[in-house]
Amino acid sequence: MTGAGGETEVYYFDKSDVSAEDVQFETGYERDPQQVKKDLLELFSLGLLKDKDGTLSDDTRNKLLDALGYGALDNARDVSALHLKKAERENLELGSEEKDADAYDDHALHITEHTRALLSGAEQDQAVKERMARHIASHKKFLTPQE
Repeated sequence: MTGAGGETEVYYFDKSDVSAEDVQFETGYERDPQQVKKDLLELFSLGLLKDKDGTLSDDTRNKLLDALGYGALDNARDVSALHLKKAERENLELGSEEKDADAYDDHALHITEHTRALLSGAEQDQAVKERMARHIASHKKFLTPQE
């Protein structure tokens, strides 16, 4: 979720915790979807979505394609989008249980996504923070050459 000042916040809940009366949709934008797409293309053409090396990261490309309505196309073509979705699922699961990294994970991408979740509010719950730290460490073991 996006909180005050555009800061990302992480909340854990179960479907039984939410009823129709609990859901309210608010938007901070007074733009229609076509205007949002136009704005994204303008940001792209200005180069504002590129990383420090001047390239478009897989993560940014996936999010941009998804926002433009081409997320399914990218998922079929690029496995990094699938890794990102897996890391997001793991973030939710780590809210209540231990998980180890899988050997086939894109460990650098997973570490970035788990760190994003930590910095977005998960670090405020000590138990979740510790589980996520152990999970990130399990990813780092795969990145460290074994003797």
